[in-house]
Amino acid sequence: MGQLSIHRVHYEGKSYQYSSPELDKFKINIIEAPNGSGKSTFFDLIYYGLGGKVNHFSKSEAVFHKEIANDSSNFVELEIAINKEKYKIIRRISENLITILSDDEIIKQGKAVGNFLCLNINRSKLDDYVFSDWILEKLDIPSIEIFHAGKNFKVGFNDLSRLIYHNQGTDTNGIYKPADNQNYVSDSAFLRKAIFEVLLGKTLVKLYEAYGKLKRKQSEHDKSLAILNEYKNIVADMHKQLGIKDVVNDLHLQRNIDDLISANNQLSLVRSSRLKVNVSDNTGLKQTQKIKDNLNTNELELISIRNEIDIKIKDIGLIGQVISRTREDAFRLRKIIHTHRQLEMFTPDTCPYCLKSVDRPSDKCVCGSEIDEHDYRRYFYDPSEYYTLLKSKVKSLETMDVALSAAKSELNELDKKFKEYKDINDKIKSELSQVISEIEYVTDFNDIEEIDDAILLNKELISNYSQALILEKNLNKYQAEKDKLKKELDKAKVDVELLEASSSQELAEKVNDFNKYYNLFMRESLMDCRKAEINSDDYMPLINNGEYKEASASVHKRFLYYVTLLQLSLLDDIPFPRILLIDTPENIGIDNENLKRMINCLSLIENPKDLDYQVILSTGVNKYPEDLKENVVMQLSSDDRLLRLK
Repeated sequence: MGQLSIHRVHYEGKSYQYSSPELDKFKINIIEAPNGSGKSTFFDLIYYGLGGKVNHFSKSEAVFHKEIANDSSNFVELEIAINKEKYKIIRRISENLITILSDDEIIKQGKAVGNFLCLNINRSKLDDYVFSDWILEKLDIPSIEIFHAGKNFKVGFNDLSRLIYHNQGTDTNGIYKPADNQNYVSDSAFLRKAIFEVLLGKTLVKLYEAYGKLKRKQSEHDKSLAILNEYKNIVADMHKQLGIKDVVNDLHLQRNIDDLISANNQLSLVRSSRLKVNVSDNTGLKQTQKIKDNLNTNELELISIRNEIDIKIKDIGLIGQVISRTREDAFRLRKIIHTHRQLEMFTPDTCPYCLKSVDRPSDKCVCGSEIDEHDYRRYFYDPSEYYTLLKSKVKSLETMDVALSAAKSELNELDKKFKEYKDINDKIKSELSQVISEIEYVTDFNDIEEIDDAILLNKELISNYSQALILEKNLNKYQAEKDKLKKELDKAKVDVELLEASSSQELAEKVNDFNKYYNLFMRESLMDCRKAEINSDDYMPLINNGEYKEASASVHKRFLYYVTLLQLSLLDDIPFPRILLIDTPENIGIDNENLKRMINCLSLIENPKDLDYQVILSTGVNKYPEDLKENVVMQLSSDDRLLRLK
């Protein structure tokens, strides 16, 4: 499975900015800072950049982060790697959109889409492709569809992050990070178990996929059965209207039609043989003229449609040219953003010669000349404005792609219409030829009328049987679709039964492995812990067979639960993405000695395959083992806080 790592974190707004050092220098990276200096804000920025919900970034909340909520034109930019492929993830504050940038082709659902991609975060429809689907696809984790309490929804990346991001929780008995959107489904024991099982086992992931497939197949089968039964009633009613008393299948209907056609052919031959006398009046000529007029009208319509086709082909060519130019503009903006990030030197208050900052009075140039402040500043842009321009170009491309698709669809409709009129034209010509060939002969009118009446009666029967045949063939299609879905439903049931058996065995093994290392870490961390394991029903920890422990023991229980998941991902190819984000685990009130002993369990992690993994841990000043002192990658203080005024 895949591995996610965070390389750098950037925040930029009109008032504040922040850029982190490299966060993947070591496998274990420590951020050292006292309370109130920005540790939690740092993790909030990462989580927000990965599509998570951070309520206090919004000014509409009762309690909000004043620096970020009051800032403007602000965004989070993450430099990440997924399986060593590098990406930049940009998300503007209060936007339901993430922009993904890469130096290489970005893959979306197995298809290359260029080196930038904009995706929504929240899903408006179940089949929407959102950022969560993209990152799970890159991590080779299937997007699992869950059916529970009469609802179905997809387990997203932020659902799985509830066992990846160890936030500053206030519930001393909780293990999972609280869900972004609290409701009876997101906080259900069913969903928490599903998250644990999806992260822990490949077969378990397949089982949840099979559950989702079984539910869909059951729903599709039930719908097809209802349609089939309803259509049977429609066919029965239509048979009555058409005067077909016996229920007949398509084979017998076709046989009846063939017999009637054969009878009409015989009648036509008799009719032709009785044509004797040359025409004596101009009745046939009038009929011929009427057909000619119809032919002329049809020819004019064909010319009109041909002109519309030519115009539509030109429109498609023009739209293609505009799309090509817009793609070039977007690519140039991408290069500008990169250059601006790497080489930004000039601001309105920078001397263009020595590059030193200048305390420039308002409405004055650096040289001292009078200037219009608004006109002067318009030559300097910040990255947020470039990202806005890029997003506009991407949206324009999406709109033009829709327009191109619509134009091609209209062209297909015109081609279809042209073919239909051409077929009609051929039929009119054939009819005209037939009338001309018959105009020279006429016979006894009474005899001809009897033959014509018989032919008309047969044609009416043919029409009725043909309609019944169409209905019967449609009924056969619905029956075939229902039968096919029944087979798929039966197969899905068998797949679920097989996977339930194999996943039950795998789950038992995974729980045993989890208990082995969880017990090891907990005993190493807590002096009075004799046994630590998880309950096989809900996967919640049991310490000393469920005996009461002091509140500070909850810190060990939760922290080492996450560490154990990371440990298992280094021993087996499971979906856990080999990254932990741990924000200040001592917040509940653990003493310093116990805290260091707990954190030191990170050094006990076994990594026999030397796989890449990343732990980003924030803690108080000197509240970590001495052996990890070299792993401190960032230090903050009350005077040197995370967000800095520009």
